[in-house]
This record gives sequence, structure tokens and C-alpha cells, in this order.
Amino acid sequence: MTPTRADLVVTLGCVTSAACITVVGGFGLPELLFFGVMLTSLAFVAREAWRAGVRARVARREAAGAARIHPDHVAAMAVRDERRRLSEDIPAELRRLFIHVRIEAAQVEDHAATARRIHRHARLASSELRRLLGLLRDTGHPVDLIEVGPARPTRIPRRDLAFAAAAGVLALVESITYGHMEQGQVPWWGVALTVIVAIAVAGRTLSPTVAALFAASSVALGAVASHEVLWGFWMLITVTGLVWGTMGIPGSPWRRTAAMLLFAGTAITSAWVHDHENAVITTVVVCVLLSVALIIRVERGRAQRALGLASHYRSTLDRAAAAAVEADRAAFAREIHDSVSHAVGLIAMQAGAAEVSADRDPESARRALEVVESAAIEALADLDRLHPESHAPARTPRDVAALVDRIRASGTSVTLSGLDQLPPKGSELVYRIVQEALTNVVRHGRGAPASVSVESGPGHLTVTVTDSGPGAGVPREHGSGLVGLAERVAHAGGRLHTGTPAGGRGFVVKATLPASRAPLPASRAPVT
Repeated sequence: MTPTRADLVVTLGCVTSAACITVVGGFGLPELLFFGVMLTSLAFVAREAWRAGVRARVARREAAGAARIHPDHVAAMAVRDERRRLSEDIPAELRRLFIHVRIEAAQVEDHAATARRIHRHARLASSELRRLLGLLRDTGHPVDLIEVGPARPTRIPRRDLAFAAAAGVLALVESITYGHMEQGQVPWWGVALTVIVAIAVAGRTLSPTVAALFAASSVALGAVASHEVLWGFWMLITVTGLVWGTMGIPGSPWRRTAAMLLFAGTAITSAWVHDHENAVITTVVVCVLLSVALIIRVERGRAQRALGLASHYRSTLDRAAAAAVEADRAAFAREIHDSVSHAVGLIAMQAGAAEVSADRDPESARRALEVVESAAIEALADLDRLHPESHAPARTPRDVAALVDRIRASGTSVTLSGLDQLPPKGSELVYRIVQEALTNVVRHGRGAPASVSVESGPGHLTVTVTDSGPGAGVPREHGSGLVGLAERVAHAGGRLHTGTPAGGRGFVVKATLPASRAPLPASRAPVT
């Protein structure tokens, strides 16, 4: 790990303080070295404890902030962003095709050639529509991931080997030097035990319990055999490493803590029995390291719990947003189908009619192309309505009447009654019901006349579209149009009935809506 500028500043401050203490107290170079190492070590462990507390407070604030966010708000934001993206990106090709159709339909030079080009655009729009609906409905299924904890190491990490090498070399040098200075000879058995205890830090990650027990046993063996361990600066590396590996990790097994306390107890006891001059400082160092490790353990535990709560809250928000986006994609698919499928079918049929009648009845071809142009303009307006920031006015009974007029202009006879039963505004759902039903009549009714009736009853509004086409003789396709329509009606609290009447001919689409919900637009699934 590369030292940072903050590490250098802390080290410089500690060395400066040690120099001041040495000068004021009249001490020598050994004391300067001692004070410098001790102050630097204590400063770093204190800073680590402070950092652990800061991380815990930050984690708690993060969890509290995540808890204050309501899932509905996140879902609404996600839906708005997704709807904006879909409305700008998804229908772009369809919009381009409808613009070409509108421009082509305004040509008057060659109705037959114009109709052929329009028919080609209609086929492309139909293929593009199927592709888009497939993309919108293919939301995918996320793979459940099994969360696993960090893998337990199978060998000693290089960092721990480096710690052990540094502690062992320092212990060897210190024990030989101090033994020669104090006893006049080198206590080799004590030196060996000192080095053995020092290098026990190598197991702080692989097996901290065994490492602490091994160090405690070695100290105890030296005390019993009168070959006491020689304490020095190396203990800062060894004791710190073992304390961090046993007591500084939240959720550590109790046996780790017990093993570390056993090592700390034997080290302090050995120092008081065999090294009275350094017993106080050894006790202070060990107790300070134990206290800091406990503080860090508590703060890290708080941080982990707070981060766990924050992760849980974020997962809840993500699930709410994902569910809302998925529902809105399905609603967007229904709206694309409703607004485009009707126009594509009408354009294709009228383009075919214009191409057939271009030579023998130019006026009929012109009227068919006018219907095509009107349908393209209406489709472009519908695509613009999909944008979340659209300011398009709500559907009115006049829009329903204009829709029926376009179907009449295409050659299908349609009778309309009860239009005055609709509310002045907010007839979006009724408009979609009539649009989908009449689209099916144009596609499958083989020119049969149709009727649209609106009836208002006590607490409900009934919209019925019938035709006298082939009925059961030709199977009707219950595709996404009727399925989506049934979902819309259900969201509005109503019921939809479709099928062949009792006589065996024709087809009926009947929607019963609550009067309180009938005026409301129901084109989008509610966010839950």
C-alpha cells in the first residue's frame, strides 16, 4: 500500500512531537526512537478508529436517506424516464414511415404508383410494429444470483508474510542487541522464542485463532522455562496484526477473541514478571490496541448493519422501479398497438383500393388516398401523445365521431348512436374501444356493415360495436389488440365481452364501464 500525503503528515507530526519530548526531558537517541515509534503507532491506530466511526456514521446516514425515499416516488420517476426514452426512441422508424405515407398520399400525379409506394410503406410499418411489440414485451428474466461471502484463503497472503518477515527481523535484531547490552551475552533461547512469537503474525488472516494461541503458548513456554520473550518495537507489528485479525472484524467467533485475550494476558504477565522496566509500556500498548480494536469492531459492525439496511432499501426501490417500468412497457406496447395497428390496417386497405381503382375510377382513388393521409396524420398525433410531456387535449365525443367518419370513408358502413351519452372530455377509453373494434371489422368483416352504440345506465356506461360479417365461419384473431383492450377495461373497473352473437354470424365487442371511471383515460397501467 503506497503511503499517502496524510500518512506522511501524521508521521512527521509524531516524529516532531517525539523530538520535542526528548529535548524537553533531556533524553537521548534511544528515547527519541522509542517516543517516535510509539507516538506514530498510536496515532495511526487512533486514526483508524476515527475512520471506522466516520464510515459508520456515513453508512447510517445513507441508510436513513434510503429509508426516506418512497418506492412510489422512485417508481414514478423510473416510469417517466422510461416513457420519455421509449416515446423518443422506439417509434422513430414508425414516425418516419407515416410521414412518408402522408407525403405520398398528397401526390396527385399518379394514383396507382402512389398507392403502390404507400402499400410498401404500410408493409414496412407492419413489420416494424411487430418488431417493436416483440422488443417491448421481451423484458427478460433476471438470473437469481447467490450471494457468497469472501472466499477463505488457502495460503498465507503475501502481505502477512511481509509483516511476519519485518517483525521477525526486528525481533531478532532487538533481542540480540538488548540481550548483549543488558546481560553481556546473547540469550539465544530467548531470542529464538522472541522471533517465533514475532512471526506468528503470519497467520492473522489464514488462521488468526491458531496464530494467537501459538503466540500465547510460546510466551508461556518461555516464562516457564526461564527463557522469557524479549519485548521491543516488534510487538507493535505482531500484536497489532493479531488484534486486528481476531478482534477487529465484526462477527468474529468468540474463540478468536478468547485466543487474543489469552495472548494479551500472557504477554502482560510475562512483562511484569521478567521485564519490570518495560512492563508499564507493554501493558499500555497491549491495552490500547485491544481497546482500539474493540472500538473499530463496534463501529464496523454498525457500518455493516447500516450498509445492509441501505442495500435492502435500495433493493426495494429497484424492485419497485423495475416492476413499474415493466408494467409501463406493457402499457406502452398496448398504446403503440392501438394507435398504429389501426392506422396501418386502414392505410394498407385504402392503398390497395386506390391502386385497383386508379385507372377506372380516379375519384375513388383520390378519396382512398385522402383517407390514407388522414389516417397517417392521426397516427402521427397518436405517437406524439405517447410522450410523457405531451400536451395533447383529451379525447372528446368529436374524436370518436371523426374516427367513425374515417372508417366510413374507407368503404365500411357504420351507424353511430348514443354519442351524446359520452362526457364532454376524457373519452380516451371509449375511443380505444371503438377504434380496436372497428379495426377488426375492417380487417375481418369482409365489408359487412357495423354499428356503434353508447348507452348510459344506472352507474355504468355500455359501449357496443357489432357487425354482420362471417362470424363463426371465419375465425377471429384474438391477438394483442383485444387482449390489451380487455386489460384497459379491467383497469377502469369494467368488463369486456367479445364473441359471436347467438345467431352465429357477425361479431360483437361489448364493454361495460362504471360511470365514475368511464371518463377517465385508462391507457396506462397504474404504478403499484
